[in-house]
Amino acid sequence: ATNGPARLLWETDRPTSAVIEWGAGEAPDQRAELPANASRVRAFDPPGLKPDTVYRYRVTVTDGTETLASPLFTFRTAPPPGAPVVFAAISDTEARPHVNAHVGNLVWRETPQFVINAGDLTDGGKAPHRAEWTHEYLPALAPLMARVPVLPVMGNGEDDVVWYDRYHDTDGPEASYYAWRWGDVEVFTLDSNLEVRDRTDPGFRARQTAWLRGALAASTARWKVATFHHPPLPEQYAKVTEDLMPLLESAGVDLVLVGAHDSSLRSWPGVANSRAARGPIVVQLGNGGGNVSGRAAAPDPRWAKTYQGFGYAMVRIHGDRLEFAMHDDAGALRDRFDIVKPAAPR
Repeated sequence: ATNGPARLLWETDRPTSAVIEWGAGEAPDQRAELPANASRVRAFDPPGLKPDTVYRYRVTVTDGTETLASPLFTFRTAPPPGAPVVFAAISDTEARPHVNAHVGNLVWRETPQFVINAGDLTDGGKAPHRAEWTHEYLPALAPLMARVPVLPVMGNGEDDVVWYDRYHDTDGPEASYYAWRWGDVEVFTLDSNLEVRDRTDPGFRARQTAWLRGALAASTARWKVATFHHPPLPEQYAKVTEDLMPLLESAGVDLVLVGAHDSSLRSWPGVANSRAARGPIVVQLGNGGGNVSGRAAAPDPRWAKTYQGFGYAMVRIHGDRLEFAMHDDAGALRDRFDIVKPAAPR
């Protein structure tokens, strides 16, 4: 993900040179060459891109002996303010690449403009477990990632940042929190591994909170979405609730997308987990591949809707209306709601 028009990111198993072809027509009509260097992860920002335009691109790499070319992929640049925005959201892709691939295919059929993955991208993909990235997560979701931006959220499954940072290009003061604007929507992606990060990187919690306060104050987006991994449940994640929710509530954030517990839950509109009719709706996105959580032992009145199973969400925004739909792994609708804002002043 990047706040520029587009950035292509790829990795090879050895140093290579690369040729990037792109264009807005049926066939790419522009070309750039990158000479080989010591890095196997490469990035390229195609210059001269226009807003709200479909581009086709291909990346061809060679080590001088062997040549490998990607298929001809497409991507679309961000729309102008006022245009409809459609995005998908998943979480906890974890350790079942066959489920990841299936859910990714369902998401792609909905043709979202971007995708949020709310953490635990891998099951435990820290430094010693690179294969969880190269042999599970990335191959399973590559067809989707090659076509739409995917906004990663730091989960506890990858909270040492090693491979998370290598395989994502986030535009923020630190790798695991950043803001991303797309048309009328701004997404605030946060790191809810607060105790771990403060222990390994003293002061992280305070830095992120200060950044979030400033980013929310500076935002001019009509719609604001926040996403982080751990749900704001004070009895389980007190620091998450304490650090993040008051700022999101006071800034008028509309929707909070979380993961961690592998089932789908949707709150009432509320403040600090009360049932007050104000504040953002919190959605636990459920499960894109990890072990499905069992149902709660007793009803929890904070949740308006629950579902146990694999699935994904679609969010459609146009003007003053946000439409949310949650689908299971057969594509069936399991939940939906709308948020309607007062008309914007003219």
